Amino acid sequence: MKLNLENAEIYYEQYGEGMPLIFLHGYHVDNKCLSIPVENSIEEGTQFKRIYPDLPGMGKTILKERVDSTEELYAIVLQFIDTVTCGEPFAVIGYSYGGYLARALVKHRPNQLKGMFLLCPVIIPDHAGRLLPEFRIFKQDQDFISTLSDREREYFTSSAVMQTEEVFRRVKKEILEPFSLADRDMLKNLQRHAYAFEEPIDNLDLFFEGPVQFLAGHQDSIVGYEDITSIFEDYPNGEMTVLNGAGHNLIIEREKAFSRIFHNWMKRVLLFSS
Repeated sequence: MKLNLENAEIYYEQYGEGMPLIFLHGYHVDNKCLSIPVENSIEEGTQFKRIYPDLPGMGKTILKERVDSTEELYAIVLQFIDTVTCGEPFAVIGYSYGGYLARALVKHRPNQLKGMFLLCPVIIPDHAGRLLPEFRIFKQDQDFISTLSDREREYFTSSAVMQTEEVFRRVKKEILEPFSLADRDMLKNLQRHAYAFEEPIDNLDLFFEGPVQFLAGHQDSIVGYEDITSIFEDYPNGEMTVLNGAGHNLIIEREKAFSRIFHNWMKRVLLFSS
């Protein structure tokens, strides 16, 4: 599906009926990193309309004008959300950079927003300021890794905690292949010069009351997990889970645990909204 906005033509996928649930993926990738694992595990009768957009500059979304900051990118995302929700209550799941964008909704759409699921979220925009665990490999199939191209091997062995053929096939389809669709020059420029919001989105004493689930990997050496505690008090109904044997690809490496925690959070959102 496509939605024509002032500055972008947003490509998105939509499934189910019910309260809108907006999925915001990470940097450089597209909606597949969320839509594939979620739709493969969704339970029949789930009372959510699942909406998976490709973020500006990524996937199949077409920008009409270049964006040079997270502020500008988020403005397009917010316009998309306003259009597809029609002012109705909604919930959001944000993965990595998408988890950074999602938290801005507490500030800008507090009355509509009914819950957040923050998966391996960016907390500190400046990579140098993050508290990161030491990278650790839990499982490695060296025979399989030797068959990969140099580019595939470099990415996979530096980011995956579970380095097996099954995990790689998923990583290639859901993460690596979408990289080729992204406007990498634009995203590199944005990340270098204006990755952070101009105004703070955390620790504003807004105390969002909806159910919030933080889910992080104990071995996530890209965004880490410890920084979550610096904003946790913003969410009186927040829960935090850190999974062992999981890095930034947690949704693939610990898929069953993710699915269980995600479905429990959806039940909490429906209860809160009723």
